[in-house]
Amino acid sequence: MNLEQFRKASGLLFMAGFFTCTWDRFLLLNVGSAHVKIHQILFFLSFGLAVWAWRKRLREAVARLRNPFFHCFLGLTVFYAFSVLWSFYPAKTFFYSGWLFFNLFTIYGSARLNGEFLTAERWLLLIRVTMGAMAGIILIDHLAYSRGFPDGLIGFNHDTYLKWGVSRAHAFSGEPSYIGLFLATALVASSTVFSRKIDWRFLLLDLGVLLAIIATVSRSSWVALAIGLGLAVLWKVQVQKRMPWKGLGIGAGLLCLLGLGIFFALSPAQKASFDKNLFGSLIRGEDGSANARWNSQIFAFEMAKETRGMGTGLGASYVYWTRSHPDGNNNVRPPDPMFRREAVMSTWGQLLAEGGVVAVLLYGAAAILLLRALRQRAAAKRDPQLGQALASALLFFVIGAWMLGNVARGDVWVWYSYWSALAFGAMKRA
Repeated sequence: MNLEQFRKASGLLFMAGFFTCTWDRFLLLNVGSAHVKIHQILFFLSFGLAVWAWRKRLREAVARLRNPFFHCFLGLTVFYAFSVLWSFYPAKTFFYSGWLFFNLFTIYGSARLNGEFLTAERWLLLIRVTMGAMAGIILIDHLAYSRGFPDGLIGFNHDTYLKWGVSRAHAFSGEPSYIGLFLATALVASSTVFSRKIDWRFLLLDLGVLLAIIATVSRSSWVALAIGLGLAVLWKVQVQKRMPWKGLGIGAGLLCLLGLGIFFALSPAQKASFDKNLFGSLIRGEDGSANARWNSQIFAFEMAKETRGMGTGLGASYVYWTRSHPDGNNNVRPPDPMFRREAVMSTWGQLLAEGGVVAVLLYGAAAILLLRALRQRAAAKRDPQLGQALASALLFFVIGAWMLGNVARGDVWVWYSYWSALAFGAMKRA
C-alpha cells in the first residue's frame, strides 16, 4: 500500500466507526468487566493508519491536532488522570480517564488527520447514511413489536425491561435516549429543509428519521429536536433576512400528519400507558426519569461541596453517593444490566460531581470556544452546513449534555470531531 492508500483506508475506517458509534449492544467484546465496542476497534485502526501515513511529517500532524478545543480537553483528561489520587473509586477513575484519552486521540485525532479525505460532502453523506440506517432499524423493530417481537426483530426494545406495553425501539444503543439524541443531533445537522435547495429525496429521509425519534419514546430527544430545529430556523432567518416559509410549512405539515398518525395508531391501552408513564406522571410530579434528572443537579452540587470543589474522581460519583448517602434518591440499580449505574444522569452534573470546579471550567471553555469558532465561520461563510452544525452543537451543549451523562461516549465524540472539523478548518470541500 502506498501513502495515499493508507490515508484512504484510515478515512474509510473512521467512517465505519462513525456508522457503528451507537452500537452499545451489538458486536460487543467482553474483556473482564469491561466492554470493547466495535467502533472503538475501528477508530483505533483508523488512528494507527493515519499516524503511519503522517509518520514523515509528525510535526505537521501534531499541528493539526492543536486547537482550543483539543487543548481544553487534553487538560481535562490530564486532570481526571490525576484525580486517581483522591478518587473514591481509583480503578474506575483510571480506566475512565484512559477511555477519555483514547477517544481524544483515536476519534478526534483521526478526524483531524483525515481532513483531506473527510470532506464536507462526505461528512454530510456519512451523517445521512448513519441516521437513515439506525432509523430504519428502529422503525422495523417498532413494527415488529406488535407482531410478537417484544425485544425487537433486529435491534432492541426497551419495553423488555419497562413492561409499559408501549414500544420503545432503540436499535443497537444502550437505551432510547442515547439513540434519540444522536438522531436529533444528526437531523438538525443535515436536514435538507435548511439547505439552499430542498431535495425531496432527502426530505423522505428526514421524515423517516423523525418517525424513528418519535418511536424511541424519548422525551429528552423530542425536546432536543424541537429546540435544535428552532435554532436552525433562527440561523436561516438571520442569514436570509426572511422567514423560510416553505421549509416551515413542510415541517409543520409533516408534524401534523405524524401527530394524527400516532394518535390513531395507538390502542386505548397504549394511550393510557403513555399518560401514566410519560405525560401525566410528569405533570403530577411523579415521573421517575424527570425527577432523577432534576435531582442529578442537586446531588452533583452536594458532591462538589462535600469534596471541597475537587470532585469524587471520574466515574466515582455513584459509589460516593451510595456510600455517603445510602438513603438518597437515584440509588436504585437500573433494570437493564447494560445500563451504567449513575446517581447523576447529566454530563454537566457529572463534571461537577466527579471533577469539581476544574472539570466544569475546562469543559465549559471547550464548549464556548468551539461554539464561538463555529459561529464566526457560519457568519463569514453563510454556508447552510455551518449554520446547521452550529445549531446542532448548541442543541447538544445546552440540552443534550444536561440530560445524558458520560463525557467519554463515542457517539458524542464523533460530533465533537465533526463540529471541530468545520470550526477549526480541517475539513476540505470536494
